[in-house]
Amino acid sequence: MSIGDSKDKDSVPSAESDVARYRQSKDDQAPYTVADDYSEDEQIPDRKLTWWQAAALLLTEYVFLGSLLRDFKHMAFVGLLASSTMFVCTLIVLCGHGVQGTPNGFAAGDIVTWTVWAPKGTTFVQGLNAVLNITYTWVGQALIPSFIGDMKNPEDFPKALYVSMAAEFCLFTITGAVVYSYAGTQFTTAPAYGTLIAKYGKVAAGFTLPTIIIVGILYSLVTSRAIFFQIFEEGSKHRLRHTMKGWMSWIAVVFVGWVISFIIGEAVVGVLGQPSFNKLSLSFFILQPFFNDLLSLISSLFDSWFGFIFWGAAWYELNKGKRLAGPHQIWENFLAGLMIITGFFFFGAGAYTSIQSIINSYATGAVKTPFTCVNSGFIFTR
Repeated sequence: MSIGDSKDKDSVPSAESDVARYRQSKDDQAPYTVADDYSEDEQIPDRKLTWWQAAALLLTEYVFLGSLLRDFKHMAFVGLLASSTMFVCTLIVLCGHGVQGTPNGFAAGDIVTWTVWAPKGTTFVQGLNAVLNITYTWVGQALIPSFIGDMKNPEDFPKALYVSMAAEFCLFTITGAVVYSYAGTQFTTAPAYGTLIAKYGKVAAGFTLPTIIIVGILYSLVTSRAIFFQIFEEGSKHRLRHTMKGWMSWIAVVFVGWVISFIIGEAVVGVLGQPSFNKLSLSFFILQPFFNDLLSLISSLFDSWFGFIFWGAAWYELNKGKRLAGPHQIWENFLAGLMIITGFFFFGAGAYTSIQSIINSYATGAVKTPFTCVNSGFIFTR
């Protein structure tokens, strides 16, 4: 049972097919042109810069300029905006699945099936990648030191953390259960609005855009600050005041960080979609199957350390000489050791499964080449 075999047939011609046609045309002494990809009744698309492409360029500029912030005092409002738009997106996803009837990609004769266990035939690579995706959703510990360091009352952070985790648990559990019950094993996608029909899915996709931009700015801020603070020691005037050297260094760090992110996203993982935002699919960042693979790779390489190993090692460091002082300490000792073991497992085995999944996607033709302009985003069938 499949989502629809017609998805890839209407996609942009692959690089390999272009080369084959070009070589054939050379042999026939008839040079290949773009028009060869279209029938007489089809209109050749305009290759000039469209307003969608201009919007994409402006969006890129906005994200970069937003990343030039050097502290968190401006992030409270934009953080509220990000969480609000994502909450609206979640409501659209939940309500959309309830009213649309059948999920995106559903064809006559298909049966939506689901199970509380891993579907039959699930491989180790698929199973661990699914676990890493869940881990990525929950692990935000890498940001905690930066947040606490900028708070006026750091002792208030645990309360904010408990409220946030409780809300996430309820929201993620309800959303996952509802989507999976309506979409089943065959049609469930990540992100979840890929299982919605067009009139709901496109709207939901639009509401994710502010969140993705703001979260990108936030992670850039945390990463850039960590590097910037290594360049200038504590108490340096370049940290505390607006100096030419300080700002030039900060801009360079932010720029290099985004360039590296682009290379990882587009060349290493090969996740570039339509740069023109074709059909509002927003496929330059919302992709199948590399959306999952990218999250799994990030989770294995970074969340394994910041979410597990670092905190287990920190417990051992903070409890020197009293790790076996009583039943409570013994229990925490066991948990800290388990966290470290789990982290190393995710780092080793998780990196293997993530990379193997990317290799499999290339081998099956899901992605042809890095930096491809083929639309690999969701295709709304109705």
